[in-house]
Amino acid sequence: MKQVLKYLVLFAGLISAYLLFAVAVTLLPTKPVERHVKQTIEATDLKADFWFAFFCKPAYFMDNFTDALIINQTLNNCREDMSVWERVMQVPRLNSGNDQCESLYRLSDGDETLTMVKYPRYWHGSTFLMRLLLVLNDYVVLRTFFYILSSLLLLWVLIAMMRRIGAWAAVVYTLAMVSVNVFMMQFSIQFLPVLLIAAAGTLVVLYYGNDSGRIARMFFILGSLTAYFDLLTCPLITWGIPMVVWLAMKHSDEVKPVRNFAVSSALWGAGYAATWAAKWLVATVTTSADVFADAVGQAAERASMGDLGRWAALVRNVELVPWFYAAVVLVVLIFFAVRWFDSRRWRQAVLCLVAALAPMVWFIVMAQHTWQHYWFTYRILAITVMGVLMAVGSLVDWQRVKWGKTDIN
Repeated sequence: MKQVLKYLVLFAGLISAYLLFAVAVTLLPTKPVERHVKQTIEATDLKADFWFAFFCKPAYFMDNFTDALIINQTLNNCREDMSVWERVMQVPRLNSGNDQCESLYRLSDGDETLTMVKYPRYWHGSTFLMRLLLVLNDYVVLRTFFYILSSLLLLWVLIAMMRRIGAWAAVVYTLAMVSVNVFMMQFSIQFLPVLLIAAAGTLVVLYYGNDSGRIARMFFILGSLTAYFDLLTCPLITWGIPMVVWLAMKHSDEVKPVRNFAVSSALWGAGYAATWAAKWLVATVTTSADVFADAVGQAAERASMGDLGRWAALVRNVELVPWFYAAVVLVVLIFFAVRWFDSRRWRQAVLCLVAALAPMVWFIVMAQHTWQHYWFTYRILAITVMGVLMAVGSLVDWQRVKWGKTDIN
């Protein structure tokens, strides 16, 4: 009961912080935001909703559609015909149809024929964050900032992983992230939050992995932050990547890996689900909209599939990953595991494989959503790549490998 009360207090603190942040950002001056959005449009950075980067394949889509939608919401966050609370809860934007870049251009030109759309199901933490950043500079500059910030954070993760686990783990982490085109996520406010949350969680695991209580609380916070900032892109990576890294670095004499895995996973799920539900409840109670009914209906639709079948949604996502490179590394790790086998860590290896299966379950359960948005939902397969390779790598006694050794702690 004491632990339950602690988590309830923590949850109340998180929800209060989200609301205070949204209100504070809404009260920021509007002129700098309008000026920087105008500069973004003049730079033609958001000229098409879906823009190919590097190759003409779905995995290389730039999601300008959602980024333009978010910027549209930052402009309408200052509407004078709505109260501050209504703007925070209902997050309005002005639409010309399904083309979000066009809507943003027409909004900037003062087009009065646009239709107001309210989007209360999500917390829209990315919109409020974007409004804060647009006070400082335009989106072209901010995209460069996103890339530099995320690159430095990912580099920090790699260095810490090499020191705490070993070079082999850093190679596996790099391969998993490259396999899902992580560099595409680095340029977009749509994808950036989950990437930063996952990286931050991984760093906490690497530095405080021996404190299971702290890690459990961290997973609860990660789940909540994901629900606040993410628009249902690839949320599972904020659980799966830190979790697999935690399993790979645990002491070989750890006696409760299954319990810690189950508790921390459940806490991530509780933080994620409760934060979603809190927004629906608060918005329904304090506004005229029945957000709860709308959200439940949308959730049912996202989980439906119709005639296509859930297996088809899974296959469509899996096909976007270049599995050949993971297979090559897997063969090498299997050789090392056979040559220098460490039987003490079989539980951790099994749990890594369990984590690797989680994206498959997500694709099947969220079939309609993962079918329609497969070109970005497939990125949770980074967990699968990492999980399988970390499982095999965990079975290697790296201290006995002749050409080098690593400190697994």
